[in-house]
Amino acid sequence: MLNNKTNLVLVAVLAVQVVVAGIVFWPKDAQAGGDLLLTNRVGEEIVGLEIVDGDGDRLVLAEIGGLWVLPEADAFPVDSDKVVPLLGKIEGLRTSRLVTMTKDSHARLQVDDREFNRRLQIKWSDGSQDTLLLGSSAGAGATHFRLLDRDEVYLTADMTPWEANTAASNYIDTQFFSLPSDVITFIKLVNQNGAFTFEKINEEWVWEELASDEVFDESGLTSLLSQVSSVRMISPLGTEEMPSYGFEAPQATVIIRAEIDDALQEHVLTVGAEREDEFLFRASGEEYYATVSSYTAKQLIEKTSTDFIENPPVLEGG
Repeated sequence: MLNNKTNLVLVAVLAVQVVVAGIVFWPKDAQAGGDLLLTNRVGEEIVGLEIVDGDGDRLVLAEIGGLWVLPEADAFPVDSDKVVPLLGKIEGLRTSRLVTMTKDSHARLQVDDREFNRRLQIKWSDGSQDTLLLGSSAGAGATHFRLLDRDEVYLTADMTPWEANTAASNYIDTQFFSLPSDVITFIKLVNQNGAFTFEKINEEWVWEELASDEVFDESGLTSLLSQVSSVRMISPLGTEEMPSYGFEAPQATVIIRAEIDDALQEHVLTVGAEREDEFLFRASGEEYYATVSSYTAKQLIEKTSTDFIENPPVLEGG
């Protein structure tokens, strides 16, 4: 008798699990119904978006004059092709997959006002705002979400928190400085280890500081040419220089001369202060200041003469 009751309980539990799995993983096309989450905003346009992740990292996007920009970086231009799809996903969220209507579940599903995966502050063209919370995953293609002013939590297969990224690099052209390496005729790098001056004379590179008993290793120069001719940024900072940027006492400075169409150009690259494993960076002629990766900066900061000198051969038996 006891075994029969136990079996009935197990069957009941299994049935509940099947129902729950069916709700969560039901084919997307079969759940295409349901109202739009933001049904009261149909016809309005999103003109601003603030994204905050669970670690507190934050990014603000805004539409100004028909163009998407980073307003906190002096309206640095954003690639609209990387923003518009995200806006479409937000506007297309539907309420077809209700998970819970109780506030007590919010923290567990990471859609609480303090515990969330992503918080999206949406600004509309009529001046109103909505706050969307993206939470945990309930499996492949299933993300919890809710509006801050409602208790109902839903699932979607059409959007993930990772699509609402807080890294500016996901929305911009990260190429900060670029110059064909074959037009460069002069490089002078100055850092804490000294000055390193290279000039191209009659198609041959000459290192000014090379000692008479040393052999120039041009592979080191080839590496330097690659590093200074193409610099990618992490994020733009704006157009105004701040004292905290550290450019008055730079950690590295590179002077580059290039010949393009028989005209001589000069560019100056400067590595400033370190900030949270990134470095402040500027390039003469560029309107904006930026941050670059620690790897990019340290390639210039830590260069020494040994990077450009061939190691003497090791003699057998020596």
